Amino acid sequence: SVEVTLSFNTIPQTGNYNVSSVSGPSNVQVTVLNAPSQPSGITWYGKTGVVSINTNSTSINATFTGIQCVQSNFNFPVVSVSGNVGCN
Repeated sequence: SVEVTLSFNTIPQTGNYNVSSVSGPSNVQVTVLNAPSQPSGITWYGKTGVVSINTNSTSINATFTGIQCVQSNFNFPVVSVSGNVGCN
C-alpha cells in the first residue's frame, strides 16, 4: 500500500492548494511512503502539483493533480502521485 501524508499550515477549507515545501495558507506539504516501484523505506516529498479539497460538516476529500515528488537524500527518479483520498 502507499501512504500519503498531507500537511496543511491551517485547517483545510474547500479550495485548491499548491504543493510546496514552503509552508503557507495556500500550500500543502506532501509526504509519500512506499511509493510504487521504488525502494521500500524511502520517503518522498512533494515538489509540484495541486491538491483540491472538498469539505463539508462530516468529511474531507482530497484529489491530487500532477503531483511530482523528489527524494531528499538520493538522486532517485521523480515519483508521480495521482488519485484521491477521503476522510470521514
